[in-house]
Amino acid sequence: MITFYPGEELKKMMIEEAKKEGVSISRLCVKILNQHFGIKTNDANTLSKEALSEIIENVFCEVEIFANSSPAGTTFDLFSASETFKNIAQFVGKNGRPFPIRATIGKIFASRLKTYYKNIAIVRTKTGAAAKSVNGATLYKVL
Repeated sequence: MITFYPGEELKKMMIEEAKKEGVSISRLCVKILNQHFGIKTNDANTLSKEALSEIIENVFCEVEIFANSSPAGTTFDLFSASETFKNIAQFVGKNGRPFPIRATIGKIFASRLKTYYKNIAIVRTKTGAAAKSVNGATLYKVL
């Protein structure tokens, strides 16, 4: 995981550029760094193992930033905490069908809670089951 803290001027410029391109700040940073280091990216119809790892890393970074900047008790799902997660629907396989990776990312995230994200917990119902949002995603709470 990589975290950096740009100055206010750079932060504003990044936000403006990300909005202009219709991408998350994380996605913008990856694009700029790929260009800087001459890394070729896959075309829009291919999602390689490396691209999937990059998406997962972006989602987790964005959720961590969300959790660290939210007050204790805030409930959220990955869709509301991560711009990258929201944009996953745009990834389509060679057969024209969307990749079912949101569920996979959710399972990986939940499995890492106790080890990596000690300030986040799954919201539980009275029966102990994971509480779900209106879209069926697991709800989390900032501790």
